[in-house]
Parts: sequence; C-alpha cells; structure tokens
Amino acid sequence: MFAGRTYEIPTADASAAPKAAAPAPQQPVADEPRPVVVQNPAPVATPPGVTWYTVKENDNLWKIAAEQLGSGTRWTEIKELNALKSDDVRVNMRLKLPAKTVATSN
Repeated sequence: MFAGRTYEIPTADASAAPKAAAPAPQQPVADEPRPVVVQNPAPVATPPGVTWYTVKENDNLWKIAAEQLGSGTRWTEIKELNALKSDDVRVNMRLKLPAKTVATSN
C-alpha cells in the first residue's frame, strides 16, 4: 500500500466480473518533503582587463599594487574592486586586479 492512493476492495457479493479501478491521480502528501531546487547564480563576468592574483606570504595591498600595477598608490583600486572591508589580505586569497595602465609617449 502507498500513502495517498485510493484502493477499491470488492465485497463478498460483488459480481463475478471484477471492475477495473481507474488509477487515482497522485497528489502530494503533506508529510512528504518537497524537492529543493537550487539555482546557481549566473557567473559574474569579469570586466575587461581585470586579472586575478593569489596572495602570497608577506603580501599587502601596497606591495601587490606596486609589483603588479606599477604603483603602490593603486592599492585602493584593488580594495574597491574586491569590496574589501579592511586592508588585510590572507595567504591564498584571490584578488581581482584592475587593468594595468599603459604609458603613452608624446
């Protein structure tokens, strides 16, 4: 027997030819857990020119900006791009780096 199904039980004085019972439509039982649908958010597109950097031991935002972007003063761009609440970075943290500036000559 299954919960939520209807069964027809013949009586002793039923006719010799049994009637075929139409299957009852299945309806969810209130106690049955419903399937959970997990929707993965669409991946966020990386803006053009943005690269990734993995923090190494003894790194800080100034040092990363100086080595990777050419100027330590660009550390604030890294902080804003990664929505960091503090200036602290941890080893193996992945950071988005803004595009490097290209020097132009006149």
